[in-house]
Amino acid sequence: MKKQLFVLAFIALNVLVLTGCAPMISGAMNASLNDKDVVTKTASYFGVQGNDINVTNISKGALETTYKVTYKNTLYDCSIYYGSVNCKKLEI
Repeated sequence: MKKQLFVLAFIALNVLVLTGCAPMISGAMNASLNDKDVVTKTASYFGVQGNDINVTNISKGALETTYKVTYKNTLYDCSIYYGSVNCKKLEI
């Protein structure tokens, strides 16, 4: 009986992890990002120092932070999702 309860608890825990906990954990991680973290992560993405980029329009969502970056007179649309930075050059 104890083994069956353990197996059921294990299955239930895995279902929770697969269906809900990852977004909740990511949301908590995203919510803890401050503006300095955004600059630091983005500067690392470009391989430069934080004062080499200009970050504006930071918008923090539950799972993703979006913002604009100016680097070498070029504007980028950037986001941090699950801790990873992704930037796309904006065409003017």
